[in-house]
Amino acid sequence: MTDAAEVGMIFIPSIGGKSHCPEEYTREEDIKTGGDLLLHVVERLAVKTKSSNHTSR
Repeated sequence: MTDAAEVGMIFIPSIGGKSHCPEEYTREEDIKTGGDLLLHVVERLAVKTKSSNHTSR
Protein backbone atom coordinates (compact mmCIF):
# COMPACT_ATOMS: atom_id res chain seq x y z
CA MET A 1 0.00 0.00 0.00
CA THR A 2 2.85 2.41 0.73
CA ASP A 3 3.85 2.21 -2.95
CA ALA A 4 0.52 3.83 -3.85
CA ALA A 5 0.13 6.36 -1.03
CA GLU A 6 1.47 7.54 2.27
CA VAL A 7 -0.31 5.99 5.24
CA GLY A 8 -0.86 6.93 8.84
CA MET A 9 -2.76 5.77 11.88
CA ILE A 10 -4.81 7.58 14.48
CA PHE A 11 -4.63 5.98 17.90
CA ILE A 12 -7.31 6.58 20.51
CA PRO A 13 -7.01 5.31 24.05
CA SER A 14 -8.82 2.24 25.32
CA ILE A 15 -9.57 2.03 29.02
CA GLY A 16 -6.92 -0.14 30.66
CA GLY A 17 -5.00 -0.35 27.38
CA LYS A 18 -7.07 -3.33 26.23
CA SER A 19 -7.82 -3.54 22.52
CA HIS A 20 -9.11 -6.13 20.09
CA CYS A 21 -10.81 -8.08 22.86
CA PRO A 22 -14.30 -8.26 24.43
CA GLU A 23 -13.13 -6.12 27.40
CA GLU A 24 -12.09 -3.22 25.15
CA TYR A 25 -13.81 0.07 25.96
CA THR A 26 -13.14 3.53 24.58
CA ARG A 27 -14.90 6.63 25.82
CA GLU A 28 -17.23 8.33 23.32
CA GLU A 29 -15.38 11.65 23.66
CA ASP A 30 -12.11 9.91 22.69
CA ILE A 31 -13.79 8.33 19.66
CA LYS A 32 -15.16 11.76 18.68
CA THR A 33 -11.71 13.33 19.06
CA GLY A 34 -10.22 10.67 16.76
CA GLY A 35 -13.04 11.14 14.24
CA ASP A 36 -12.61 14.92 14.30
CA LEU A 37 -8.89 14.53 13.68
CA LEU A 38 -9.53 12.18 10.75
CA LEU A 39 -12.03 14.65 9.27
CA HIS A 40 -9.53 17.52 9.63
CA VAL A 41 -6.78 15.52 7.89
CA VAL A 42 -9.08 14.49 5.02
CA GLU A 43 -10.21 18.11 4.55
CA ARG A 44 -6.61 19.37 4.47
CA LEU A 45 -5.57 16.68 2.01
CA ALA A 46 -8.54 17.50 -0.23
CA VAL A 47 -7.61 21.19 -0.26
CA LYS A 48 -3.95 20.36 -0.89
CA THR A 49 -4.84 17.98 -3.73
CA LYS A 50 -7.26 20.45 -5.30
CA SER A 51 -4.69 23.24 -5.09
CA SER A 52 -1.89 21.13 -6.60
CA ASN A 53 -4.18 20.01 -9.45
CA HIS A 54 -4.85 23.64 -10.39
CA THR A 55 -1.17 24.62 -10.40
CA SER A 56 -0.04 21.65 -12.51
CA ARG A 57 -2.23 22.57 -15.51
